[in-house]
Amino acid sequence: MDSHRRREPIARLVSTAAVFLACVISSGQSRPSEAGTPTFHVHGTVRITYRGSPLPGTKVTFKGTKIATALYTDRAGVYQGNLPFGTYTMTANPPDPGVPSYERPLFRVASSANITIDVLIPSEVMVGCEVGVRPGKQEVDPDDYVNACGGSASFPVPSEDGVPFEILIRFGRREPAANGYVYSAAWKLAKEPSYIYKSGSTSPSELGTQVFVAYNLFTLLADHVTYDAQKQILRANGHCTVESPDGTTKRADSVTFKFENGEAVSVP
Repeated sequence: MDSHRRREPIARLVSTAAVFLACVISSGQSRPSEAGTPTFHVHGTVRITYRGSPLPGTKVTFKGTKIATALYTDRAGVYQGNLPFGTYTMTANPPDPGVPSYERPLFRVASSANITIDVLIPSEVMVGCEVGVRPGKQEVDPDDYVNACGGSASFPVPSEDGVPFEILIRFGRREPAANGYVYSAAWKLAKEPSYIYKSGSTSPSELGTQVFVAYNLFTLLADHVTYDAQKQILRANGHCTVESPDGTTKRADSVTFKFENGEAVSVP
């Protein structure tokens, strides 16, 4: 009898422990679905075209529908952070008010990824821009830094699921073409005030910051770009660099892309 009575509390204890353990295991299995919002990692380097120098202390802002996050570059010009999945615009504002800001159109990230978005901010004073790109004179006096010009153009290319993507083209010069414009890098202001680089030169040493194209996570730099808004086809030539969101780059003399549904598809 005594031994039987001694076994009963032990049996109850084992039963209670088993129930508790089962609750812990059940709770642990349910936690992943209750975890916080999934995120992606974004990083990059902010530089100015003058000698490719980094820009420390630059405020890099990602603005989404429900969140705005500000990151700052370190001494090497590098920023990094984690953001929830979603759609964002991006701006970079260097601490020096004399350095222009950077803007990137809407992009979307919907998977856990390590995204690279590098920023290159122009530093040259440009000449030879078309009237109307920004207020100024058709011919720029080499001593007149105030009228340095350049501009940007954007074209809506939304996705089928309604995300309002757009193509941004930032350029130094533009000239009329059959299906729109030819966008080109502007000529740099020469070191000697009495000399301006001649129009038509293709020497890389004489070109200013290249034409910049952004669409979703696609990025392109080139000397010359044309864009057919009806066919949504972009052609670029001259020292083309395509930057992928995984941080890799591809270079070519010329490239052609068609834009649709948030993707830039290479075409012959």
